[in-house]
Amino acid sequence: MFKIKQFVILITSVAFLLITLTSCSAGADEETLKKVSIGNEQTPPGELYIDNITILTPGYYTLGETISISVNFNKAATVISGTPRLELEIGATTVFADYVSGSGTDEFTFEYIVAATDNDSDGISTISPLDVSSATIEDDQANALTDTFTNKSFPSVFVDTQAPSFSSMTLPADGSYIIDDILNFAVTFDESVVVTGSPRIELQLDSGNVFLDYKNGSGTNTLNFEYTITSADNDPTDGVLLSSAIELNSGTIKDGAGHDASLAITPGDTSGIKVTNDIPHTISFSINSGESATNQTSATLSITASNANEMYITTDASCSTGGSWQAYATSLPWTLSSLNSVNNVYIKFRTVTLYESDCLSDDIIHDDIAPTPPTISLNTDATTSASDSFSLASADGTGSSIAGYEVAISTSPADADILPGASYTPFMSASYQYTGVTLTEGEQYYLILKTIDSAGNETITSSSSWYVLAPPNKINNLSLVERTTDSIKIAWTTPDPNGPAISAYQIDYKEGVGNWQTITATHTLTDFTHTGLTPDTEYSYRVYATNGAYNSESSNILISETLPDIPIFQSNYMAVNVGGATSCRLVSLEDGNSFEHNGTPISGTFNKTDTHSFTCAQFDTIEATGKFFVAGRRSDSNSTSASKNANIVWNPTSWVGKSFLFNHTRQSVSNISIYAYTDSEIEITRNGAVVTSASLVAGTSTTLTVSTYASYELNSTGYILAYMMAGTGTDHVDPKPLLPTATDIIGFPSTTGNITTAASSNSVTIYNSESITQTATLTAGTTYAHTVSGNRNLYDTQATRIVSDVSIPMIGNSTADSNGYCAAPFVPTALMKNSFGINTNADFVAFTSLSPAVITVIDGSDGTSSTITLTRTTDEDDVPYRAYLSTNIASGSVFESPDKFQAWYQPNNNSASGDEDETVLFGW
Repeated sequence: MFKIKQFVILITSVAFLLITLTSCSAGADEETLKKVSIGNEQTPPGELYIDNITILTPGYYTLGETISISVNFNKAATVISGTPRLELEIGATTVFADYVSGSGTDEFTFEYIVAATDNDSDGISTISPLDVSSATIEDDQANALTDTFTNKSFPSVFVDTQAPSFSSMTLPADGSYIIDDILNFAVTFDESVVVTGSPRIELQLDSGNVFLDYKNGSGTNTLNFEYTITSADNDPTDGVLLSSAIELNSGTIKDGAGHDASLAITPGDTSGIKVTNDIPHTISFSINSGESATNQTSATLSITASNANEMYITTDASCSTGGSWQAYATSLPWTLSSLNSVNNVYIKFRTVTLYESDCLSDDIIHDDIAPTPPTISLNTDATTSASDSFSLASADGTGSSIAGYEVAISTSPADADILPGASYTPFMSASYQYTGVTLTEGEQYYLILKTIDSAGNETITSSSSWYVLAPPNKINNLSLVERTTDSIKIAWTTPDPNGPAISAYQIDYKEGVGNWQTITATHTLTDFTHTGLTPDTEYSYRVYATNGAYNSESSNILISETLPDIPIFQSNYMAVNVGGATSCRLVSLEDGNSFEHNGTPISGTFNKTDTHSFTCAQFDTIEATGKFFVAGRRSDSNSTSASKNANIVWNPTSWVGKSFLFNHTRQSVSNISIYAYTDSEIEITRNGAVVTSASLVAGTSTTLTVSTYASYELNSTGYILAYMMAGTGTDHVDPKPLLPTATDIIGFPSTTGNITTAASSNSVTIYNSESITQTATLTAGTTYAHTVSGNRNLYDTQATRIVSDVSIPMIGNSTADSNGYCAAPFVPTALMKNSFGINTNADFVAFTSLSPAVITVIDGSDGTSSTITLTRTTDEDDVPYRAYLSTNIASGSVFESPDKFQAWYQPNNNSASGDEDETVLFGW
């Protein structure tokens, strides 16, 4: 190996020459390069010197306390004889700390005991040299100590042996103080003090004693005490008096060393500080009760003053001319003299003793000119219950400001034809839509606009004519189905066409903050895959429906991102064991399938219904060439108890995301396992308030915990998969993956469905397959409990679809059945698939869909096929269909349909599965 050798050649000057040679002797040891410098200001080799000085404990020291100082040498040193000393500067005094221990090491300890005369408020210092005049210190080569060092200050080491005491007091200026004036007295001590509680100083008035309350100053040497004068206070002749001591009033005043301050004070001469209540006070007035403008010349002054005998009213700003003193009154008529202009009025008051108040003023605009109306810009969006929305521009009050508008709906440009139930309605914004009316499709209407200025003048104008059209309903559930590094698949459900059937969809997109572009205006399906995209890039989508006559409003805006170009996202068929199953089994959903476990091929080729059992660990991956399903058992105690076992469905990579929702409703805690595929800053919040957080680099994981029963948001700056499980120790309750949020979700409530929203005021419609439709309003941070009528056990229950009427995302999950400790999530309707399978024998499989899907059941035991048709007991639009299998459901069974549907199952054993745990299936 290489060995570095270094030689030092001394030159007869203060400099040094450093030569480094390299040799290549095999087996030689590596040596650390050492540099020896020789010169007037450099340390000769072998010298013993002081390397550093530290004080072990910073803070305040007082009488009798010991200051310990550590002196570090460049190597071990020994006290040969005598007792070294270290000189300290405490305040303006020098003292010596005595050596106490450390001989034979590279660290000596010196100590100094604080004396009564010691004080230092800005930090003590050490002074070079070390006093070795009566001592000898050497190293093991008999080199004597170089006793000089750089003086060092310790700004956080203070010496304080004296209690703070009064130094001076700053008084308010001499004069007469009145109601609501603040008297401020500043007490200065000879050092900084710290205040707790509410110390006070008694203030003696002729009308009775009051107290100056401590306000601020803690941490400085000056404390401020204040008192606000009230109408009951009076001391008009000989001035106030102050107590000669501060009252602690259950508080404390101490210095940094903990010494109680002396409370004695010397107030000084307060005879010139006087208090009088013989003044007008609580004074105010307004013109026309505070109106900003009027179209009348007559006005009314509203006046308030206490202890007033007379008042002086004028239009002159000096408040001393143009008026006359008159008896005080609370109301007075006034004539405005400046037409179509600003009118100012001034008023002051005085007492019987002729003590005057300050001058008050108010103003009002006189304006009798009708306002210039705005232009009305209509949007073509009227419905049978709302007008065209409109915006206004370029209104002018012509003297005073625009106070507001009123709008009505008429069948002509005249207000004489205003519709019953559509009379004038006030509004103030620059845009508006008249709602809550009954309008007829195809009939011509006009908006009648009344423009009102702040003086009360009005102008009435009309909009151009408009009609009630009948477009299809807006799509409110545009959702992400899946995404890859270069594609995004979106889906939605067919909206109510409001007449002719939906004939086509227009799909728009934009990249990042770019402009919207139309991909197609003739798409006929309710899903669409956008290909040829850039990895790790944001795209936005909106969809319009057309019934051949009209286009719908834009759907909710879906914002998504293509996945980053990393290996995990380059596979079409991959799942991850985020929930931590340890005994797993997969099932192939198609023929000729091949699998890899953590990148290692699994032997053989698998056909439809074939299964494979294997040992697994948290965050393992399964990658296939075709469709499959995989899940497993987690039992940290090897117990067969239902609460100790969990059926863990793996997370397909299509469930990856940055924003999730979940609710915690059982057990003392819920644990959320998170795996990051890109660097991620992660927060769990409740209605926006941070509960817990973590930072992950790509390829790492964490578990976060919540303990309060509530709904939560999980947000990440990077891509993650997440899994939730409640319980402590070896209990595994309610295991479930976190699925993407959506505005349209479907599932089985079981005993109760727990629903969580991303934002408050989420108005939703709840469609049940076999009972009436319901409505609810969801609140962020709060879990909404939804129950259905009839049987509610083992998923042999009504299917439920929940749709946000305001396009706010949400999630839902069932509550455990009577025989288990599990909860399974609802699924976004956009994520429903055509093919599912189960990897173990099951108690039941439950199905739901938005159509009466016919599902082919391929038996996993013998390959025979049968069919099952989803049904509902109502024909109401948007209500889901359902079906239920509960006998002879063999491991490996596959379920297929040309219609999209969703499925859940419950294992009936603990072999690579969790017995009696209802579980969501992922499909393809």
